[in-house]
Amino acid sequence: MRDWSRDGRYIAFDRGSSHRDEIWILPLFGDKKPFPFLQNPVNDRYAAFSPDSKWLSYDSDESGRTEVYVAPFPQGNGKWQVSTSGGRQSRWRPDGKELYYLSPDDKLMAVTIQEKSGSLEIGNPQTLFQANLAKTTGLVPYDVAVDGKKFVLLTPPAQSIPEPITLVTNWMTLLKKP
Repeated sequence: MRDWSRDGRYIAFDRGSSHRDEIWILPLFGDKKPFPFLQNPVNDRYAAFSPDSKWLSYDSDESGRTEVYVAPFPQGNGKWQVSTSGGRQSRWRPDGKELYYLSPDDKLMAVTIQEKSGSLEIGNPQTLFQANLAKTTGLVPYDVAVDGKKFVLLTPPAQSIPEPITLVTNWMTLLKKP
């Protein structure tokens, strides 16, 4: 599972084959039959629902490198490229007015998103900060706090200084001393 729509009606998940990854949707009502959101001859993954569930952001390597896109949900007709120099693992600000993603060098990027007449106006990507993220496989190593003002990051463990080992020899003789 990659994301759950806020209205609780849909789950987005990645479905891989030997040749590519696809984004699939599981409706939690009606016949509950999963359906493909996008079917392209490229890798599409890491879907994230907008807060109002009208849009789905995702990663795709259709341009030759992984970029972040947004498409209308549930139909998936049309798309807008959000990242400009590579990007992955997007997350929406809770009010839906901004989209965050990771650049190829692990900078956390922000892009304003504004809906106008069923279309989107995408702002220019801005670097927020360099993220020191743990290396993960399949996990998105960050998330946006509910207030939209903080981030939670999965970071590597701190390098601890090993405690010295004290070896006591002839300890039985130490016990016999008054």
